[in-house]
Amino acid sequence: MAINRSTRISDDDRRQAADELRLAHSQGRLTLTEYDERLDQVGKATTYGDIARLFTDLPATAATPAKTTRVPKWVRVVWTWWAVTLVVNLLVWGLVHTQYDDDVHFWPMWLLIPTIAIAAVSYGAIRSHSAKQAKRNVPAWRR
Repeated sequence: MAINRSTRISDDDRRQAADELRLAHSQGRLTLTEYDERLDQVGKATTYGDIARLFTDLPATAATPAKTTRVPKWVRVVWTWWAVTLVVNLLVWGLVHTQYDDDVHFWPMWLLIPTIAIAAVSYGAIRSHSAKQAKRNVPAWRR
């Protein structure tokens, strides 16, 4: 979603801009005087356009990298429960196989079908989740 430059900013946006300026100063990209002037302008800024003008000569960097995970929590939960299900089925089959002398059909192989389905859904969810997080880590005035 593109941000309109005339949209008003929040206090959180100001804090994020100040953090990015602090990072630029600590990297030596801004002198102390430039840093102070831009920090004052961040405090006075009212729109995304006002803040964006302060960063035109600075490279885009994440001032405070948000905690990111490659895999959504629900995917980890589903795979944990599915792994438990697979292990229990394999153990039961192993116990049955050791109790009978004749060859016991390896029925846990039918669990491959839902495993493939879960893997396909998980793959799509992980790709979508990664794209959303990458977009979320970019400050609004940089979009």
